[in-house]
Amino acid sequence: GKNMGEKKHSILKKVLILIFSAVIGITIGVVGISYWNDVQLETQNDLIDEIYAKDKHYQYYYSKLNAKDKDTYKRMYFAMATFKDEIDVKETNTEQITVILNYIFNDHPELYYIDGEYEYVKETDTLTFYPRFVMNKKEVESKNSQLKEITAEVVEKAKSQKDDLTKAKVIYDYIIENTKYVERKGKDQDVIGALLEHETVCAGYARAYQLLMNQVGVPCSYIVGDSKIETENSPGYEGHAWNMVKINDDYYYCDPTWGDDANKYGAHTCYAYFMMDSDDMLRCYTTDDFYEKTKNPSVSYFKDNHIYMESYNENIVSNAIQLGLKNKSRVAEVKCGSQSVYNRLKKRLTKDYLAYEQLKKNGCWSDNTRYACLDELKVIELYY
Repeated sequence: GKNMGEKKHSILKKVLILIFSAVIGITIGVVGISYWNDVQLETQNDLIDEIYAKDKHYQYYYSKLNAKDKDTYKRMYFAMATFKDEIDVKETNTEQITVILNYIFNDHPELYYIDGEYEYVKETDTLTFYPRFVMNKKEVESKNSQLKEITAEVVEKAKSQKDDLTKAKVIYDYIIENTKYVERKGKDQDVIGALLEHETVCAGYARAYQLLMNQVGVPCSYIVGDSKIETENSPGYEGHAWNMVKINDDYYYCDPTWGDDANKYGAHTCYAYFMMDSDDMLRCYTTDDFYEKTKNPSVSYFKDNHIYMESYNENIVSNAIQLGLKNKSRVAEVKCGSQSVYNRLKKRLTKDYLAYEQLKKNGCWSDNTRYACLDELKVIELYY
């Protein structure tokens, strides 16, 4: 009995040692897998940060997110920028995922190859995000090469200018002169439509302006909302897109779509919608999301060109006519600094033959002379 008991005890001891070894092995395995996953995650995070740091776009919408959503934004952007089929994020609320995705698109006009729709698999504490690519990497590289080639000259020209306002005007002129407002059912919303095919709607104009402005080092973001007024390129009270530009640590608004004025008197570049302050912008649009108030307007195309009427002065009209002759647009634009000055100028124009007097004085009166009044912005245009 004693020998048998010792034998059983010995077997039991071996079994316990085996079980203990197996548990230790499993534990080490689990810890090893967990450690490996952590290492992988850390390595991926480093790579995500590296890719994100290389991006030179003005990330206005990213700046509006909290820390958790910034992490989700960066991970989703990484997947789209590097053509990854999927990526895990900590945000599990699909409505918030959609918001973040829209913010990424608003910050990144170069992601034209991503569909606005996406797929996902949701678990308890993570969500796997699957972007939808409408082009493969080779197709995108080809399009980017074409974009770079076609815009190289204007980018170089803008970069060579002495100040950001002039850079912004070079890009504004280029977009308007090379783009036509055409609706094409889904093919008119991005930089490809605007810059390569030269036919687009407001989204394409605004994204193209954003893309090129960022390339020349002027912070520019994409703004979405509704128009309050009606133009040739936009019926009133419908969805619209335009741009916010940061210059001298202040914010201004440009709308190259409305700047591409193709009215019945002839197509021209309208500068009423170039570098508006926030007050003027809000007279024309309501915004869906964020915008910044212009604190102390110091940037003005009209003031720089002496076509801004602070107090009533008909020499300003003469300056505008001469500028229209010099740039061969044969359009004179005058912006007024107050409602009373604007009302007086408008009255002189409509009832007292001011256009005839000033155009005759400058030797360019014709029977085809017409005028337009942009009441919201206190701007008057003469076509001669």
